[in-house]
Amino acid sequence: MRWQDNKAIDYHGVYALVIDRGCLLTLRKKRGPYVGMLDLPGGGIEKDESEVEALERELKEETGLVMTGYHYLGEQLHTVFFEGGLFRHEAKLYRVKTEVFDREDLHATDPEEASEWVWLPIEEAQTKEVLTFITKAGLAYAQAEQLLRRK
Repeated sequence: MRWQDNKAIDYHGVYALVIDRGCLLTLRKKRGPYVGMLDLPGGGIEKDESEVEALERELKEETGLVMTGYHYLGEQLHTVFFEGGLFRHEAKLYRVKTEVFDREDLHATDPEEASEWVWLPIEEAQTKEVLTFITKAGLAYAQAEQLLRRK
């Protein structure tokens, strides 16, 4: 990512909500404006790639999981100051279904992406962990999904 004359950079990404046994899958970022924070699996859209193709690729790269279905939830916009410029981040969130997996089998095909995976209990709205705006939005969607299932 290169800044030119301290101008803003627009970043468009897609992010996956993976829920298992009442917990939301997050990963600790190793780089970028959210380093050290818990984020959802996901990332940028490459040239000639659709949002869904990017979602599938990012999920596979960061967790090893294979997506079998998805539902678009919405988008979040956020701006942060990073490396001398503004980073305007548009994040599109998707609730995804994956092939059956064992939590112990998660692995990144690109080890530069994440340092660890954290299963964040959906019921715990308050956490000591530092969450990205994307994870906060994902947690809100997951909590709403749980409430709707109870009715």
